[in-house]
Amino acid sequence: MIFRFGLSYSQITELRYENLNGACDFESHQLIANSKDELRKFSGCNFLKFDFNRYTIIGVKGSSPGHFNPVINFRILKDDHNKKVTIEVLFSGGMTCNCRVVKPLYKRMIYVDKIEDDYNFEFKSVNTDD
Repeated sequence: MIFRFGLSYSQITELRYENLNGACDFESHQLIANSKDELRKFSGCNFLKFDFNRYTIIGVKGSSPGHFNPVINFRILKDDHNKKVTIEVLFSGGMTCNCRVVKPLYKRMIYVDKIEDDYNFEFKSVNTDD
């Protein structure tokens, strides 16, 4: 028996991503760029041949959540019903650093199929070693 009490079902899909070689510096800890103008506004990046008609760039940077150089992966969930994209930044393993005071820095840039401009973005950090 299935009961439905006015619940709406959302359409959530996990997006595939590709690495963006030559990650460059950007101002904030998170970057979303749907156009060359957005990329130039928030970063020093210049991907001349990147096709912004087909793809969206996503980037993260910061200091390690521990004293190690983390492996960074992503899980990107697109909710079409609520027009929301959740970007889970997955930290795992990595190599222990010889740092005693300052934690090591990380940076990674990827791209996904074009995400419409009317979507909201949410970033979540997830330590997968727990």
